[in-house]
Amino acid sequence: MRANIPPQDQIVATSPHSQKSWKNPVFDPIRCLSVFFKRHQWSPVPIKPLNILLVDGSSDYSALVSQWLCGDPSLQEFKVIWSDSLASAIFRLEKGDIDLILVELGLPDSEGIETFNALRGRAELLPIIVLGAGDNQALALQTIRHGAEDYLIKPTCTAELLIRTLRHSAVRHQVVIHRNRAQECPNVARVIGVLGGT
Repeated sequence: MRANIPPQDQIVATSPHSQKSWKNPVFDPIRCLSVFFKRHQWSPVPIKPLNILLVDGSSDYSALVSQWLCGDPSLQEFKVIWSDSLASAIFRLEKGDIDLILVELGLPDSEGIETFNALRGRAELLPIIVLGAGDNQALALQTIRHGAEDYLIKPTCTAELLIRTLRHSAVRHQVVIHRNRAQECPNVARVIGVLGGT
């Protein structure tokens, strides 16, 4: 007669060091990562709309960007806050609650790398994506060296490209924040611990 053997994930065993019974679980990487993110209060997707500070002197282009990011009310992934000058952008930054900066370097009251440096000095921890009026490779490399997340060319920028760039930047920023918090706290459990490794 064939033995009635229960499935592997239902086998109950007793540890030689304890009288408590335990089940041999089936490894589920998605569940393990979900537990890790929940334990450390880190989410790979934003739980609220990202507040994007758009700094651009053109009201027409700003309206276009707002349409790209906020045109579908069912998504509610981004909230665009427009400033038309460097001074107004700095004033808005001082109020807080900004997640990411999207800036055209040519403004009525500032021009070029000085615009980027002024914003970087007021928002050292925020990701900044530069919108360039033209394909200026030298300026693009200069802003990247100074800490810009990316450099997009306005005439060739599309809704799809902008949204993808914003998403990638937001996720990278979250990863950096999480890594810094983990380094500051020696008692944070490592992923290998969550996965049950040694």
